Amino acid sequence: GDFTTALTAPQAIWSFVIDTANGVLYAGSGAGGIIYRCSMPAGSTTACSSAANFTTATDTPQSYIYSLTIDTTNGVLYAGTNPGGLIYRCVLSTACDSVGDFTTATNTPATTIFSLTVDPVNQVLYAGGDGTGIIYRCLLSTGCDSATDFLTAYDSPETIIYSLTVDTAKGILYAGTGSGGIIYRCVLSTQCDAAGDFTTAYDTPATSLYELVIDGVGNIFAGSGAGGIIYRVSAESTLTARGTCWGTS
Repeated sequence: GDFTTALTAPQAIWSFVIDTANGVLYAGSGAGGIIYRCSMPAGSTTACSSAANFTTATDTPQSYIYSLTIDTTNGVLYAGTNPGGLIYRCVLSTACDSVGDFTTATNTPATTIFSLTVDPVNQVLYAGGDGTGIIYRCLLSTGCDSATDFLTAYDSPETIIYSLTVDTAKGILYAGTGSGGIIYRCVLSTQCDAAGDFTTAYDTPATSLYELVIDGVGNIFAGSGAGGIIYRVSAESTLTARGTCWGTS
């Protein structure tokens, strides 16, 4: 009884992000490349509770919006796509409610941008793609609005970078991959702009790690593809040893 249907879209919903500053929920769809938006007024208990609350922010020429993230410092929404491997950007002050508000930040060599995350301390946007398992980085001070702003942080031996997350408390970037199911780690103070900055935190038995998340006390969870395993490492761990701290949930 706690769960209700907020929206029945004609396509799968692949990604979410909330603009907490302006009170807006964004959702990225598949088989249509639409980004939906819904206003969430402060204090409302019924916001985004019905299809009438949702509007189309933009209907892109892409097929899938696999990833969404927000640069809260500069007020910019980023969206990662398939099949073009594009990263769209929208300045939140425009309301991001029409196609003209969105521009192409970069057209990567990847087919799909599966993951996006922002390091708010060092002001860097990271993007993970398929094809050759590259992690891209962009200094937010550049605007991240042209292809030359995006550089290769790490060209991994893996095929896909499915997930990215930042542990802001410890200053570490984590990346979950396919086809080897590896969790990479990079200490953000190294700038994470060279292959030598990245190490293997855990080579899981899984082949793909679709999601990574860090809770409020610093526990890290990784969700696998086949097998449906959730891996966990406790907040007390420094996670410097290869795989010794990870357990399954």
